[in-house]
Amino acid sequence: MSKLYDQLKTYMDRAMAVKTAMTLFEWDNETLAPREAGELTSHVIGVLSGEYFQALTCRELRQILKECRGEETLSEAESANVRELLEEQEKIQCIPRNEYQEFAALTARSTGVWARAREENDFEAFAPTLKKVIEYQKKFAGYRAKKGKKLYDVMLDDYEPGFPWKTWMNFLTF
Repeated sequence: MSKLYDQLKTYMDRAMAVKTAMTLFEWDNETLAPREAGELTSHVIGVLSGEYFQALTCRELRQILKECRGEETLSEAESANVRELLEEQEKIQCIPRNEYQEFAALTARSTGVWARAREENDFEAFAPTLKKVIEYQKKFAGYRAKKGKKLYDVMLDDYEPGFPWKTWMNFLTF
């Protein structure tokens, strides 16, 4: 393991710890936490997402990643970690931190709204929340879109990297 990768690992550990805490809060929010805790839990998730955002986009990490990208002494696993971290960083660094946090809090709240709507068979009650989630997704895709790239392709790339909608259309029409 190179000294440069050792430095990177410190930042990766911090980001992973914050992401793990967020995941645990999300799990608790969706399973065991009382409904009354939903607003507080979504606030905590929003705060933690801001910390995750900072951990991935800080100047020091960007510099270390830039240097690691060309490091030839990294193992295959280390190179994969660098590549994935660069991809994650690229996805979020163009999004304003406050919007990233608001979205995280919104999606945390949305699980409770969805659960109640499903329980009461009142799916119209979930529609405004779903609309906000979709608006954020479109806005984020707009931030991430490079010149000439369609928003749909940016969003699809999150789930099927390198597989644009035209390819899907050709595949479906065989």
